[in-house]
Amino acid sequence: MDFEIIPKDRVGPVRLGMSQFQIREALGVEGSSFRPTYHEGLWEDFPDLGLQICYNNITGENCIAVILTHPANPVFQDRELFSGESIEVLGEQLSSIDLHTEIICYEILSRELGIYIYAEEDDYGDDDNEYKVTYSVCSVTIFKEPYRRRCPFVARGGRAADGGRAWRARSRT
Repeated sequence: MDFEIIPKDRVGPVRLGMSQFQIREALGVEGSSFRPTYHEGLWEDFPDLGLQICYNNITGENCIAVILTHPANPVFQDRELFSGESIEVLGEQLSSIDLHTEIICYEILSRELGIYIYAEEDDYGDDDNEYKVTYSVCSVTIFKEPYRRRCPFVARGGRAADGGRAWRARSRT
């Protein structure tokens, strides 16, 4: 399913600030709630859609972030973010909008846009006797302040205390 990203506002039918009830109604399905060990707040998983919702850790009510993984198809400015495009190209796109975009190897963070992109090593290759690593985008997080302070993987430059393995593993099941 395509999920158009409108920075700091919405992802497809899910608007940041919506309640759990409103999100379930907008998506037309119920998710499964869980509390990750690295975060105090409530999360809700919609694995068939490739979505995870992070709720405010104080009230547990309002959506403060949406994480998209496969099978979701996040689209930003008519560009499919899981299309296999290089992380460098996506970083350049975000940097052209937000000059303070942070690009570190396989992570891109734009606090101004409220977008965090994470890629994993995809392939090791030998290109004319040069070691080459390529990365594939595996998750896109859309957030609105103060999400960065409440969710450790963004607050620590992009990785949770467990390296983000918990939500990536959950998204693969």
